[in-house]
Amino acid sequence: MNTTPRTTTTRRVGTVAALLAALAAGVAQSADAAPQHQVPFAVSVSGTASADLAAGLIAFSGAGVGTQLGATRNTGSAQITGPDASCPGGLANTNVETFTAANGDTLTLTSTDVACPQDATGTRFAGSGHWVVTGGTGRFAHASGSGTAHGGADLAAGTFRFAFDGTVSAPAGG
Repeated sequence: MNTTPRTTTTRRVGTVAALLAALAAGVAQSADAAPQHQVPFAVSVSGTASADLAAGLIAFSGAGVGTQLGATRNTGSAQITGPDASCPGGLANTNVETFTAANGDTLTLTSTDVACPQDATGTRFAGSGHWVVTGGTGRFAHASGSGTAHGGADLAAGTFRFAFDGTVSAPAGG
């Protein structure tokens, strides 16, 4: 009995399968490594601010509207990281904001900001900084992007207003 044709066929099938698997892995890796198409992004939110000055933490909760998001709710917090000499009494801080779209998809931005006192009481601040996308779910899973942040908080009144402008990667399925 001659097994040469079967052995040759088996080797060819195995070789073809290995090549297809390698090609598929390369395509998947290329898709993950490919730069994502960026689209304009802007969101404005306002709401309540509460401060734990002993911990150097300010919490935010509000609502607004944004491109790629539509109507959105936000939650966030700013951690004071130290003084900043760019303005008298300036406070460097890291602000993490999560925006939740009506369908539950989220987009998280982290900004490095400077808050400058706007009055002698030290309870009203205006600030600006630079943000990057640091998380997302749903259509914002694996999103990337960056831009500028600006806004302010009145800790005595317990209010804030922020705007984030820049670009984000095109939302999945959008």
